Amino acid sequence: MKYYRAIFEHSDEGITVFFPDLKGCITEGDTRTEAYENAVDALPLWLAHAQKQFIKKPSSYEKLKEKYPSDEVVEIPVDEIALEKFAPTQRVNAVFSKQLLNEIDEYRQSKGLNRSKLLSEAVNEYMGNHP
Repeated sequence: MKYYRAIFEHSDEGITVFFPDLKGCITEGDTRTEAYENAVDALPLWLAHAQKQFIKKPSSYEKLKEKYPSDEVVEIPVDEIALEKFAPTQRVNAVFSKQLLNEIDEYRQSKGLNRSKLLSEAVNEYMGNHP
């Protein structure tokens, strides 16, 4: 699982959370638990919509602790399911034989999927097995 480290700045008003490696990825919470949960939610949303040149490699804990000695450094996991959900999509046209399309529809209905989700998962699996 991939992680980014966030800085938790504690104050009388609550906790501000920011990711030094991801400019503009900021959230907050009244409690540490709420701040952590909000950071877990904010991270994949920011990553899904950021331009590639703004996505940096995660800094080390030591480097961040040195730069922010009075603040808490916390590892935040990248929620891959949320990242996929938030990723921008693009509509495309595809041509299938009627027979294959009927088979696709029967299968996807039995699994509770829509066509796009089924085809996207099938392509990802195929590409993973045939690099």
